[in-house]
Amino acid sequence: TDLDVSMLRTTKVTSMTSMFENCSKLETINVANFDTTNVVNMSNMFKDCMRVYYLNLSAFNTSKVTNFTSMFENCKMMTSVIANTWVLNPSGNITMTSMFANDTQLAQVFVGESWIRSRIGAADNMFKGCTSIHNWSDANNATDATNATTNATTGYMTRADYVIAYRFIDYNTAVLRPTFIGYLRDTAYELPVPTRQGYDF
Repeated sequence: TDLDVSMLRTTKVTSMTSMFENCSKLETINVANFDTTNVVNMSNMFKDCMRVYYLNLSAFNTSKVTNFTSMFENCKMMTSVIANTWVLNPSGNITMTSMFANDTQLAQVFVGESWIRSRIGAADNMFKGCTSIHNWSDANNATDATNATTNATTGYMTRADYVIAYRFIDYNTAVLRPTFIGYLRDTAYELPVPTRQGYDF
């Protein structure tokens, strides 16, 4: 089931707490044009959206947000979050407790240069159970914000100035779910060789 709320006017909204919580049958949520300029609280926003398999939140302005608690908790089918344009609140002390907790299929969280680890405050269990994530470690404290960086060997976040979405096409069945590639400015990337009959962008 798909939900398109991209035309919803949100200019004056200050809290999106639990906005889509427990929408357990949704597979995609289109929030492409959300104006989040004045939002300070996104806690539980997508919590328990257990069938959503990716979220493109690149249009979000997060510069005033102070609370991301459990924003994506229990999104058990989600593989990618696109947040490469997010600017973390310069005031700091941002709460990210259980932000991605129990997202067992989560492999990629795309962030940009404005993702600044030092602005994160409370973050217990931020990555609890995220065993599929880039550079996963089960070492002590590896589930809090310690690894919420883009460090090549220890960071859980994937640095990307831009993100490309593509699908392999299988004419015998249907267009497959999208795959995402993040890349940096002035850097060339090659798409993998199609395993089906081509690409769909």
